[in-house]
Amino acid sequence: MRTWVLTIEGCINKPIYFRYHDLLNMPQVTLPVTLECVGDKRSFFHPKTRGEQWGLGAISHAVWTGVRLQDLLHAADVPKGCT
Repeated sequence: MRTWVLTIEGCINKPIYFRYHDLLNMPQVTLPVTLECVGDKRSFFHPKTRGEQWGLGAISHAVWTGVRLQDLLHAADVPKGCT
């Protein structure tokens, strides 16, 4: 973890990098999130579609904790129109 770096550069005013330690010291948010694959229940489609024939298992739920992307982009001073 000593050499890991998250770099934000490109269409921004202030290229910036964050070490793992920096992220741990930033405000963090915890959110419960449900993810559903667009192909969930695909096996029930008529006519059959191409791809993985998911039944009822393409849904998951997790609790995520971390720094908001908004806070990282704010630190990089993203100009208007740079999205």
